[in-house]
Amino acid sequence: MFNDPNLFAGTSGGVFLSTDSGNNWVEVNHNLTNIKVNAFAENSSYLFTGTQGGGVFLSSDNGINWDRINDGLTSPNVYTLEISGSDIYAGTSNGIFLSTNNGTNWSPISGNSYTNIYSLIINGADIFAATSQGVILSTDNGINWTEVNNGLTNLYVKALVLVNSNLFAGTNDGMFISTDNGTSWNAINTGLTNTSIYCIAAKEDIIFVGTSSAVFASSDNGSNWYLSNTGLNSRATNTIITDGDNLFLGMNYYGVYISND
Repeated sequence: MFNDPNLFAGTSGGVFLSTDSGNNWVEVNHNLTNIKVNAFAENSSYLFTGTQGGGVFLSSDNGINWDRINDGLTSPNVYTLEISGSDIYAGTSNGIFLSTNNGTNWSPISGNSYTNIYSLIINGADIFAATSQGVILSTDNGINWTEVNNGLTNLYVKALVLVNSNLFAGTNDGMFISTDNGTSWNAINTGLTNTSIYCIAAKEDIIFVGTSSAVFASSDNGSNWYLSNTGLNSRATNTIITDGDNLFLGMNYYGVYISND
């Protein structure tokens, strides 16, 4: 996660902080009792992290100290966190949870039908969730949910990203695009030689996807994909983020890579 000038990396060994674009890193794990970190989010006052087995932790001092905040959170496995205004959403192995008080309390909002929430996109009152059962949508801030899977040939969805008005989904069967708010999906896999998608990010008008063996990019909304691997020692990519100028990749066993072109 990037919060100028701080870059945070979540790993299987905890949280690390860099203040110089990744040139140097320091461990910031005090009171982080579960150090397998899956997700970050931040608002004006706090930094939040979602862990595997420990739920959600909060830091009020830039990651120096952490406090566990799991009241009402029935799953300790948190895969994704998103913030919209004063609302914090946690995607877990037991559905979606909402906190309106900086994580002091959590309430389930997706029922028991949907589990393994890997990615959340919030766009106004619309909330999209990538799950192991497809994509679900709420148009009323999480009160009601519907499945929006028409055209998806694989329902194991690991990643979502919204670029302008287009929604992209990464699945175990490649990439899909929706131009109508999830009502229908079309496959966009030309040039994509690995269709096991782990993550998606957009930098300006270029979309990047990380897979189990390569990084791909597209400059035409996914109509065509090309390899973007120069300089990478590892190809399995778990995370892609951007600060607007630079692209940061989190790689399996090989740490963080940066690209400014």
